[in-house]
Amino acid sequence: MDWKTFFNFTVIKYDINGNHPYFHSKLFVPNKFPIEDLLVTKFDNWNMTESEKRRLTLNLRKILHCHHYFNSLEFERISGNFIERLVDDKDDELHFSTEGGGVFLLLAVLKGQHPGLKRKKIICETSEIPIPIMRLPLENNLQMELHYRPGSKSFLAGFPSLWARPEVLQLFDTKSLKSA
Repeated sequence: MDWKTFFNFTVIKYDINGNHPYFHSKLFVPNKFPIEDLLVTKFDNWNMTESEKRRLTLNLRKILHCHHYFNSLEFERISGNFIERLVDDKDDELHFSTEGGGVFLLLAVLKGQHPGLKRKKIICETSEIPIPIMRLPLENNLQMELHYRPGSKSFLAGFPSLWARPEVLQLFDTKSLKSA
């Protein structure tokens, strides 16, 4: 799997008519990096175990190296468009599925706490547990459930040290995390 697909956000909606594309966008990240930025030693501050560091492929290092783009103006624009789409949706309960970095769109929804979403319940299956790089509000006023669905399209499934922070994990259904 190409590492750049992590930054392609596709959200699929499930409803009585079946499943269909709901939102798609792409966060532009660089293609090339200085090799010294991708050395394994550059990722020591991610607090991974020695076993995880040994499994850190070049593609995974590129994904981690680009995670700061989730705190960029471009991502704010993309997530703002996603939030507008949610606010305009007539359904009060929304069921989604996403892969890769798409889970960060859901975190942006929580971070934004848009008043137009307070009456909606959002349930999303995701192949990734997000790395805790966003400051989320301590009190969640939105009704959101995230269900972890590990699979072949999961990039960071074998790296629990990257996402082992309680405030992010409390968003997930505990039954789905047991498979992590």
